[in-house]
Amino acid sequence: MLFAGRFVDWMDTKKGFLWAIGVWSVGACLHAFCGIATSGIITGEWFVGFAAAKEIIGTVNNVGMVVNVSVTLFVFARFVLAVGEAGNFPAAINPQPNTFRKRTVHILQVSSTPAQL
Repeated sequence: MLFAGRFVDWMDTKKGFLWAIGVWSVGACLHAFCGIATSGIITGEWFVGFAAAKEIIGTVNNVGMVVNVSVTLFVFARFVLAVGEAGNFPAAINPQPNTFRKRTVHILQVSSTPAQL
């Protein structure tokens, strides 16, 4: 995400990293509840456990609607996860110039970039 670096700089590194981790954690929790939300949207039974949601979804005859709803919820959860993950890299790179010497910072940044590996 292009705005993550500016957001981390605007919030300050520690607060930006806290927000990135918080948003990422919410996205990870949303993944877990996609099945329960699918059973709630399709059948109206919201307050069930994971196993009961699986059984409820199994009784629905309209497979297309189940796939449409569950994939939509999963894509939304992945989007929230991606927004949170985008802030982690700028927040992790930002404090390196303050902690290490100039040559060491270059080595750290090159070794932590996946394209360089």
